[in-house]
Amino acid sequence: MLKLRKVEKGHYFPDAFVVSFRYSPDTVEKIKRLRNRRYLPEERAWEIPANELVNLVGIFGEESIDIDSKYLRQIVRKEAGAAADTALEVRKRLEGIKPVIPFEFKTTPYPHQIEAFNIGYKSYDLLLCGCNQLSGLSGMNGLFTHGTLVRNTLSC
Repeated sequence: MLKLRKVEKGHYFPDAFVVSFRYSPDTVEKIKRLRNRRYLPEERAWEIPANELVNLVGIFGEESIDIDSKYLRQIVRKEAGAAADTALEVRKRLEGIKPVIPFEFKTTPYPHQIEAFNIGYKSYDLLLCGCNQLSGLSGMNGLFTHGTLVRNTLSC
């Protein structure tokens, strides 16, 4: 039986769970099937990010996890939904997207940047800051106040 405990900020993952169990080589082998997991030697337990719960339940089954099953089902449903948009679905959603207001950008924005611009424009007060993990700071930075674009920069 696995014991699952939610932690606000894990050692390795910001939104994490600690999985503990009585030692069994079979259980360790199954835990190692998870793509993202880290062993916590001081606790003799494993830390996994919330998005791995779907896989944990798939490997062990809901009945093998000691946590309120209603709570577990809600988390798994939420995490499965968070990853539901595939790259193809995102491309379809952003296909032909246009800014909600005429605006002269200094460079041609990518579709996801236009989507962020539109969300910001529709918001009451919003500061948008873009960041690309691969190439450092990148994206759209803009300050919207009461639906009016006050300042905007776009860097790619």
